[in-house]
Amino acid sequence: MSASPRFWSVGGIILLSTHMLVAPTRGLAQETGPETLRVSVSRYVGNAHNYVAADKGFFRKNGVNVELMASDTGLNSVRKMLGGESDIAMISPTPVVFGALDPDFFLGEPGPEFVILANLIQSTSLNAVVVRDDRGIKTPRDLEGKTLALGVNTGSEYYWYTYALFHGIDSSKVHIVNSSVGDLRKNLESGTIDAFTVWEPNVGSIRRATSVPTTELPGQKFFSAGWLVLAKRDFAHRNVGTIERYLMALIDAEDFLRENQDELAKTLSRLIDMPADDALRLQRKMTFNMVLDEAMIINLEEQAKWRVQLKYDGKRTIPDFRALVFEKPLRAVKPSSVNLLR
Repeated sequence: MSASPRFWSVGGIILLSTHMLVAPTRGLAQETGPETLRVSVSRYVGNAHNYVAADKGFFRKNGVNVELMASDTGLNSVRKMLGGESDIAMISPTPVVFGALDPDFFLGEPGPEFVILANLIQSTSLNAVVVRDDRGIKTPRDLEGKTLALGVNTGSEYYWYTYALFHGIDSSKVHIVNSSVGDLRKNLESGTIDAFTVWEPNVGSIRRATSVPTTELPGQKFFSAGWLVLAKRDFAHRNVGTIERYLMALIDAEDFLRENQDELAKTLSRLIDMPADDALRLQRKMTFNMVLDEAMIINLEEQAKWRVQLKYDGKRTIPDFRALVFEKPLRAVKPSSVNLLR
């Protein structure tokens, strides 16, 4: 999805001058690191930490020079990172599973190894199934015999899998159409689909923009959304100090998000270009809590089991996701948030 000029004029490419930086936090790793840390961010509420850290000067406070680089999706953010255009990227857990199972997934050919540095949010309410009101769909089971649009190879694909299980839907009776987020509204209005599933803030923005009456069906609590911070393995190991200072800035942003609920909706509205009431509704659906924990590992493993059975007929082994976690930077700045079985 393309971002509006208003969004990128505030939260887009922001370069903080080095002469304004303060000394790094005492006790953090001290290697020089890159002159500028390039961070790919998309228009997604999970990136609130980055938007707020830039807007409130938390990067500067923690002695890290950051350039926020616009990306339309988390998937393309990671592609830029693996391709060398940026150093840090954020993405949902599902594509991370796909990339761990298939080395060609992100770039179409084997790419550099990546690691997980943190998970920024937790929520079971950011995805939804939305239906046209004129298609006779009153309950989730009514989706059988209908056409549903979703983004293949995104979190929506796994969300639909868990949604169908939870509501007892025979998914073989639902016709699935692959659709980009940008095409969902067009497909809805043309009548080629009866329903779609996508994540916030797209759920709200599509429903506001379309003239087609729609209803959001009852959800489910099996699917846990996250927003994972990734870097190339070699970059992470060579730049521990820089990453620590970056994560410290995100922790300051996290504290701000928790302590300033009224201002948070206004800030997100301005930075992500959404109505303030939508921003307030979304902030209530998620927990801003930077962690590396067993819940994240279990989520990745469960998604991998589903993917292996669906695509590889059970013939590939489940990756060791703990081997993908590089916990040293987060453990240095927020040790209580690292809870992994080793």
